[in-house]
Amino acid sequence: MDAQKVKQLLAAVPSPAGDGDVVSAGLVREVLVEGGEVTVVLGLDGFDRATRHALEDRVLNHLKAQDGVDEVVVEVESADVPTPAAAPRPPPGVTMHGAGGGGAARP
Repeated sequence: MDAQKVKQLLAAVPSPAGDGDVVSAGLVREVLVEGGEVTVVLGLDGFDRATRHALEDRVLNHLKAQDGVDEVVVEVESADVPTPAAAPRPPPGVTMHGAGGGGAARP
């Protein structure tokens, strides 16, 4: 087993962006092979956490199922997708009320 063979195997794993496989989509940054141990470095910038973990699992399981592979390490490099900012807090002493019926209070 060598790095080229591992890349050929990874070409069977679809890209989560729907643009082919993980190799042709440029998501495989590096492949290292030492004996039966395979290390794959994935570049998953722009994908959310759930997608990154799902792809990591797919790559891991796909390679573990191959003859000649004893151990698989998948490393993920990514810039997290920013989460929406929380609503600003009101200044001390100011109470915010949610949207309601509006208008004047009933007697």
